[in-house]
Amino acid sequence: MLELMLIIAFILVMMGFRALYKRKEREAPVAVSRHGLKRNPGTNVIYKGLKNEMSGHTGTNVRRLLRKSCTQTSLTASLSERIIEHIHAESLQGQRAKAIAEGLKGMLPDMTHAQLELIARTVIGKARTALERVRSEQIGLWWYVWETCQDERVRKSHRKMQGVIVPWNDPVSPEELIGEEETYGRYHAGEVPECRCDCLPLVSLSEVRWPHRVYYRGHIRRMTRVQFKRISGMSS
Repeated sequence: MLELMLIIAFILVMMGFRALYKRKEREAPVAVSRHGLKRNPGTNVIYKGLKNEMSGHTGTNVRRLLRKSCTQTSLTASLSERIIEHIHAESLQGQRAKAIAEGLKGMLPDMTHAQLELIARTVIGKARTALERVRSEQIGLWWYVWETCQDERVRKSHRKMQGVIVPWNDPVSPEELIGEEETYGRYHAGEVPECRCDCLPLVSLSEVRWPHRVYYRGHIRRMTRVQFKRISGMSS
């Protein structure tokens, strides 16, 4: 029952509060730590709900996706499962990357604080995207909109992805799309170092203006509503 209530709440949040997903920083897999877990009773409720959610089927799938994503990024590929789990667990308790980096010094003594903080931010971003994907797929949302922060810090390859509809089962190589030689491989929004982009699950076709840009079979194509309905199976 709790898991069902969380899923319903998730849908309502996505439909009514899209602005909450436009984060300037990617410090945690969900927006619970930003306002102080101990000082905000409402936030404590959210945190407890998240903790229960992560102890079940959702948490199992998030950890599986997180481990896989870490192996696909050179910065995190050599991290042990213990370190990945430590970073993830600390972030779920509301710890920010800077504080997590302090705790990593004993585990990775040869790295500088700046390196450890970058690793922590990267794993946190991957965990957040993994959670978004698991929640979405559990309720049959198979596409998301790639959202950047739309400021001067957004990398060129990600500017091209702004507003593009992407399928969860077919990650993108934004660098390859603009002809850059060095790439991070194929990934989703928020999964690479220093990426502040978000995945906004596509709940309804009315959320975007048509025709719209869609990533499909290795290319970004401009599609009409009818064309997208045909490939996505979405009806409304």
